[in-house]
Formats: sequence, structure tokens, C-alpha cells
Amino acid sequence: MVIAGVCERLFLRYRKHHGSVTRAIGSARTLSDCSTLCEREADRYCRTFSFRRSRLQDNCILSAVDAADLDASRGHLLSDPEWHLYDNVRGGGEDCRGGYFPTGSKKMRFCPHVGG
Repeated sequence: MVIAGVCERLFLRYRKHHGSVTRAIGSARTLSDCSTLCEREADRYCRTFSFRRSRLQDNCILSAVDAADLDASRGHLLSDPEWHLYDNVRGGGEDCRGGYFPTGSKKMRFCPHVGG
């Protein structure tokens, strides 16, 4: 079944956005909440986001940089064992497999790890 909307996909484990590619920092109780923050800003600037579960404040970093354009050699990423970096997959369907997370008025799907 193909589901229209947005899917958050784990792109890189143990990485977060560097300040040079950060557009906003928010607070989210869950990964789903952080994904919702990104979705609400998607038309303006959120293409990828970093999230950590260990704290409830300043734990959701939004970035306008697409996952394919993030480059560690250019300083876009920082290593950090508490953080994981996600990208949004538009349209869902074949790119999204897994459980559903209700987020706001839309359903989001969590996708399995695809990055390094």
C-alpha cells in the first residue's frame, strides 16, 4: 500500500548537524515530535534533522541541507554517540517500510537504517 505524505528515514547513526548547516534547534519529546517539527517547516527549510533521546531540551536540530549534500569533509557533520541524523522521504511507498507514527494531521512512517 502506498501512503502519501512524508517518511522520516534514519540516514546516519551517531552524527548530528554542525552549526553551519543548522537552521533551527527545537525541543521534542520523541522522534515523531522532532519529525513533526521538520514537517511543519518542510516547505520553508527543513530537509534533514538530527535527534537525540537522552535529553528533552534542544534535542531536535533542523537543517535545510538535503542528505545527499551533507559532507563530513566540509564540516557539515559532527560525531556524537547520542545523536542520529534523519532525512525526509516524500511520498512514502516503496521507500518507507516499518511501523506508523501518528504526527499531527498526517501519518509518518519510520524507515529502517540506510546510512553508515
